[in-house]
Amino acid sequence: MKEAQIPRGGSVLLRLPNWAGDVVMATACVEAIKKERPDIRIAVAVRRHLVPLLNDYPGINEVITIEGKGLRANFYLLAKMRGVKYDASIVFAKGFRDGLIARLSGIPARIGYSVNSRKPFFTHPVDMTEELWNSHHALQFLELIKPLGISSTDPRPFLPVTEAGLRRAKGIVSGLGIEERGFLVFHIGASKFPRAYHAERFAEAAADVGGRSGMKIVLVGTGEDRPYVDSFRKVFPGCVDASGKIPLGDLPSFLSLARLFVGNDSGPMHVASAVGTPVVAVFGPGSPEKTAPLLPENRLRIVYSGLKCSPCRQSFFRDCDPSANGKPPCLELVSSGVLTGRILELLDKS
Repeated sequence: MKEAQIPRGGSVLLRLPNWAGDVVMATACVEAIKKERPDIRIAVAVRRHLVPLLNDYPGINEVITIEGKGLRANFYLLAKMRGVKYDASIVFAKGFRDGLIARLSGIPARIGYSVNSRKPFFTHPVDMTEELWNSHHALQFLELIKPLGISSTDPRPFLPVTEAGLRRAKGIVSGLGIEERGFLVFHIGASKFPRAYHAERFAEAAADVGGRSGMKIVLVGTGEDRPYVDSFRKVFPGCVDASGKIPLGDLPSFLSLARLFVGNDSGPMHVASAVGTPVVAVFGPGSPEKTAPLLPENRLRIVYSGLKCSPCRQSFFRDCDPSANGKPPCLELVSSGVLTGRILELLDKS
């Protein structure tokens, strides 16, 4: 494949993924472009609810907000892409429409995965081989910048913690009545209920760890996580409930002040990883090999039953039967005691 020729001082538009965790993992590509081609102007297109993650990102020159998921949002994005003379576009999102919009944009160099019948849309299609499919998502993303002549092997994500962000985060910490490094953050929600570990077992582990360590336990999340939070608080009412109180843009700075993060395989897990906060992550239907935080061993513990059927297609519940609690076997088998042990072990290491 010929290299996509980006002139000195040229520009590239990154159509980022649609999930917070994937956006965080894609930052490794931004960092690689900045390092190897600092002359390139970087623009990103991302869904509105994820924009705050990138507002303070150094080296991103333009953020295009994608409003919604319908045709109107797609036409708006297409108009923006055609209105600026970008030299290249890189499409991280895997949808057919995302590839079609890139083709209609008129951008001369177009890079994206050749999945979902999209290969004709790209001048530089990237084949999703079996080996690539089974690799970590961050490594998958790095394949997309190779046509630019950039061959980075560093998949670590990065989110900035600015002085202004730290001031805001310290204000949040003070308002919650906790101290820097004196609290553990729990995020217990997930995109789908069967993907989330038992809120009650999270609470049992939190109460145990809090009692042994003297650490405050802080819950974070959005309004959509309220059912999980309510279940958690019934078991452990002594936690600090900050769910719905921390804007996404302030979450990286806030998590940087925590001693440790505990949660499901989710976006906040990747945010914590990107700012270097130690992580204890519970995996069930997903795969740690593909989406685990990229942290050193002394800052990471994975809780994973690793059944023969894992990872699965997550078509709940066609391939397995739910437990009485509505969870798949891979999560049902994980006891709160195992989680407690991993948290205490990492607390000792960190």
